[in-house]
Amino acid sequence: MSSKKRPMYHPIPTNDKEIDDHVLGYKSPFTYSDMKKSDGYSAFIDVDDQKRMTTSKQSCILQLLSHFLTSISYVIFFLFFPITYWICVKKLRDEERMVVFRLGKMIGAKGPGRVLVFPWLDRCVTADVSASAFSVPPQQLITNDGGIIEIGAEIQYEITDVVVMVREVADHQDILRSLGKTVLVRLLAKKHVSKAK
Repeated sequence: MSSKKRPMYHPIPTNDKEIDDHVLGYKSPFTYSDMKKSDGYSAFIDVDDQKRMTTSKQSCILQLLSHFLTSISYVIFFLFFPITYWICVKKLRDEERMVVFRLGKMIGAKGPGRVLVFPWLDRCVTADVSASAFSVPPQQLITNDGGIIEIGAEIQYEITDVVVMVREVADHQDILRSLGKTVLVRLLAKKHVSKAK
């Protein structure tokens, strides 16, 4: 019978002196000495600002390549006009907008009406900007005074900025549904049953 060594128990540290020597290694990228160096401001870099800076800078070669491929696409469009019109021109209704990504870079929102899109260069996302609604299914929650109520909601929304919606949100209805549930629960859990009616 072989004796296996059992893992030792290491309690979680309760003071700062034990943190540095602990097995799990509770090391932080931010220390008090960093705070003194940065005059009280955080030494961390804002990732969103860094992304905006990197996306705004595009090398000269990529810009030339993008303009070259776009101009070749326009030439092909006009040379084979009757055929390419049916392939490249998309018709959008009054309540539809299309966000166009050309070679991965967002060009912007187009529509309503006819929009010229090159399928070999562009990726398009169509969004409906008309007023829409959906229901949050009824759920039970406990109010501040211990009462149990069951409540649902009907959420009406309208997309005002299509570019931000496409860039930031994968599924806007799922996010709005979960946000509606969260807001409903937070507001009503703080109230008494008599005031929730």
